[in-house]
Order: sequence, then C-alpha cells, then structure tokens
Amino acid sequence: MLNQTNIGNNNNKFYIIQVNEDAGRYICFTRWGRVGEEGQSNSDCSKEVEAAIKSFKKKFKDKTKNDWDNRDNFTPHPGKYTLIEIDEDDDDEEEDNDAVDGVEPSRQLVTFTGSCSLPYRTQLMIKLIFSDDMFVNQMSHMKLDVKKMPLGKLSKQQIAKGLEALMDIEEAIKKNKPRKVLMELSSKFFTLVPHNFGRSVPPVIADDSVVQEKKEVMLTLSDIELTQSLQKDKSKKDIHPLLEKYEMLECVLSLLDKKSEEFKMLQTYSTACPNTRKGPLLDAWRVDRKGEKTQICQP
Repeated sequence: MLNQTNIGNNNNKFYIIQVNEDAGRYICFTRWGRVGEEGQSNSDCSKEVEAAIKSFKKKFKDKTKNDWDNRDNFTPHPGKYTLIEIDEDDDDEEEDNDAVDGVEPSRQLVTFTGSCSLPYRTQLMIKLIFSDDMFVNQMSHMKLDVKKMPLGKLSKQQIAKGLEALMDIEEAIKKNKPRKVLMELSSKFFTLVPHNFGRSVPPVIADDSVVQEKKEVMLTLSDIELTQSLQKDKSKKDIHPLLEKYEMLECVLSLLDKKSEEFKMLQTYSTACPNTRKGPLLDAWRVDRKGEKTQICQP
C-alpha cells in the first residue's frame, strides 16, 4: 500500500496496486482516494502475466519514483507516495479476494463442547486481551484508518518508523523549530501511519502533549501487532479456545483473592493515586512470566 500526506496542500491519500489472476486473465488493479474513503478504482486486463506485472511496476515507479525490484531500499521523495509495510499471508489474500468480489469471507469457527478450566474472571480478562472489537474501537477513536490498516497488518518495521518520526517531532518542538518544519515532520508521520481526518486538513503536531498521545497510539498498534501475531497459528481442536489463547501468553495468571493482603495493598495504592486510572479496582492477577524466575535468580 502507498500513502501520502502533505498538510500544506491538504493531501491525505492512498494508492493501492495489485496484480490478480481471474479465469485466465491477469489484472493490474489500482484503487486510490482520500484516506478513510472508498476512492476510485481501475482494472487493466491482459492475457499475459508479464504484461500485468510490467504495468504494475510502471505505476509503482510513477507514484513513488522507486523501482519495485529495489523496494527493500525504498527512498521517499517529496510529492510522491511512500510505501507502507504491511504484513501479508496467504489467508489474507484469500479473504481480500472474497471481499473484492463482494462476498464476505468465510471463517472457520472453533467449537469446543467442554468447559474452560480457567477462573471466570480470568476468562473475561483473556477475552478482553484478544478482543478485536476493542482494538477496532481504539483505532477509530485515535483516527487511524481501520479500512486501509486492518488489525495486525502494520508491520513492526512500520510501527518503528512511526515512532522514529514522532521522536523527530519531539526534538523539533524542544528546539523551537519553525512551524514549517513541524508541518513537514507531521506530514511524514501521517504518511507512515495512515490517519483518517475525513476532508479536514491534517493537523500540525506542535505540542508535546499531542506527541505523547501519538506515542500511545503507536504503543496500541504495537499491542495489536503482538496480539494478532500470537493468533496466527492454527487453532487446536482438542483445547478450549480461551485456554488456547491463555497459553499463547506464556505466563501464569493467578487471580488474587479480594480478601488477601496483596489485593488490599493494591486497592489502597489505586485509591491513593486516583489520577493514574479510571474506576475502581475490580480484579488483580499475580503474573509469572515464562523464564522470568530463572533470569532473576541468575548471578
């Protein structure tokens, strides 16, 4: 996927190029528009795959000023699109093709008739940790484009680039750089991490509080990437789905008794620091991460 944000020109747009095969025809498919919108599309058909690939490479070069075959050394250019690194796999391609045809992709549901051995409150926590709806709501609230950037699709490398861009903005703010510099750096960040601003002009990040807020966005994206990567393995049929997800965490979660001194201490702490969290303390767990005891005990 390609993306370009230029705050000065009120540009915030995407460009998608694909080569698909359909009933013996090879299609160079393109779609473009403003981030957050469906945009326009075009399909160039050919009987030869070489012709479709040639068309793809030409469009990529025209839009980015980079060669597709040398994309590992991609260099952004002013006024051109930037390549956004997206994690893809075969299952994703099948679902994308179904979606293009207007058919909702089928999903194989994991069924298990037995009960889950985890405590009920721990089950609720596991559901929350792996909740796609929660992540989608968070992304929408943060104005991230969930259509062009589905859950877990933004790569670790792309998230790192976004954080690096934020650090550049943070440094520029500390040095009181002119607004023009902040505008260019903000455009770079929104190019690397697509945001949906509708038809409004993308804002200039000129305040440290906004930088910290965007860092939280990147941490959320990192959490999403990690959670989704944990679930890439095929589900087991002989284990409860919640227990399977629990095992993915590679740690032991021990639900604390609310009458225990340990829970009371945490409750006292949370009450004494009301600005650090919202709402009362409902539950707490003791966490024993895999290999952590061994590392602590080593001299």
